[in-house]
Amino acid sequence: MKVKFSAHYDRATFFKAVRVANAPRRGGRLAFWLASGAFVGLAWVTIRAWLVRPSLADVGMYLLLLLILLAFILQNILPPYFAARKMWRNPRVRRPLPGGADGQGLFYDLPEGRQTYQWTRFLRLRRSGDLLTLVTREGLLLLFTPAYFKKTADWERFVRLVQDHVVSTQ
Repeated sequence: MKVKFSAHYDRATFFKAVRVANAPRRGGRLAFWLASGAFVGLAWVTIRAWLVRPSLADVGMYLLLLLILLAFILQNILPPYFAARKMWRNPRVRRPLPGGADGQGLFYDLPEGRQTYQWTRFLRLRRSGDLLTLVTREGLLLLFTPAYFKKTADWERFVRLVQDHVVSTQ
């Protein structure tokens, strides 16, 4: 079963794909949301303490804890954004990428020749709605949406083909 596609990445989809591909697993997401909740709660306590006794000595420990929590939260948000920004600057990412998939793997028909990726080269698969991302063992990100396929049936066959050959790390 061979499925053809023609990918052309747009900025919004590309940035979303980088975020999806680099999303932490369940434990990491839980830690992120707990830290975010603690940050909001501690910010509220800090503001109330400042209103009662507006001195840096009285709220200094709260501010230090807020900075530590903020650093932890931003550590989960900023690196994927900066990675996506750096990759998006490469003009080769924004060119049309015609290709296909079959039982052996994925292939792209590029001006410099056919580029093939055996299914065994893929380290992980992640899905978010209509976005499917594949990451190779070398760290190359490939992304797919239904818009890259001529028919919905082609997209569904492609998704089944990928799910049969690549491990999902949701």
